[in-house]
Amino acid sequence: MALIGLTSVVASVSFAGGGLASAASKPAKQTPTLLPISVATSGATGNSSPLYTGFEIGIYKRYGLAMTVDPLTPTASVAAVLNGNVDIADDGPGMVAGIVAAGTAKVIFTNGVADFQLWAKSNITSISQLRGGTIGVTTPGGGIDTAARLGLVANHLIPGKDVSMAYLNTNGASLAGVENGKVTAAALSPPTTIQAREAGLHEILSLVKWSTGSVWAVNSSFAKHHRATVIRFIRAFCAVTNKAKHVESYSEAGLRDYAGITDQAQLAGVWQSYKGLWACAPYPSSQMRAVMRSITPPLNASPKDLTDNTFINAIGLNNQVVPPSVRPGTQ
Repeated sequence: MALIGLTSVVASVSFAGGGLASAASKPAKQTPTLLPISVATSGATGNSSPLYTGFEIGIYKRYGLAMTVDPLTPTASVAAVLNGNVDIADDGPGMVAGIVAAGTAKVIFTNGVADFQLWAKSNITSISQLRGGTIGVTTPGGGIDTAARLGLVANHLIPGKDVSMAYLNTNGASLAGVENGKVTAAALSPPTTIQAREAGLHEILSLVKWSTGSVWAVNSSFAKHHRATVIRFIRAFCAVTNKAKHVESYSEAGLRDYAGITDQAQLAGVWQSYKGLWACAPYPSSQMRAVMRSITPPLNASPKDLTDNTFINAIGLNNQVVPPSVRPGTQ
């Protein structure tokens, strides 16, 4: 059961309020030039919902941006920003590993932790029953792979020894793997978790406590030559994140119109899962160190060399914090 995703979203209309006037009354206003920026996301998932909400309410054009968005696999999202094929992209630990290896991008903010969950058929009632089985995840080194591995280890199951990992590229393919018996369980995130429930599966472990903050990075060359554009993007993203956290209809409309999700239970489920987790904040050094420790083999680098918080600090959000890695309602 594959998640329907957008292939390209474009916001390229003029500033709101710049309506046409008749030639007889006053000269027509000159249309402001919009600044182009390309963005890639690690899949079309609930964690990215505020990004889609921004198109729904027209916030990017109000901040002077002509923006395109493409949902890619985690590996492709990392490669795209490192190679300069897109200007900004998000992922998880794989982004950090890529930056350490290539040195062509910097982490500029996080939009919070992801609501990762481990799902299986009803005959699996405990984590211990996964021993000898296979766990479906997206791509190696991604946020969901890392959280799943850490969660399994915490429950005395060693990946590669007690359980196998199957890399299936998308949440939808991981869910399908459980349904058709290809894998024993799958690490998923909303809205695919709601699809899993609708298919008769059940959650056997929340992985939120092992989820590190999402990693948003900018290509270094683009940042050097288009600093003002990057700041505008972050300012717009932070503004729309605040909207999405507090107004359910905004979140639902963005997912429906730009990610192709039409099931009302999935739309509502995403908002309920993420309203307490979405953020727009500098990437904490403590979380960056945790990310580097979670990678195999662990990375040895200074968080200061991987991040550039001057962009988000420029809009006065240097004191914002990331919500705790606990799913709302489970404290």
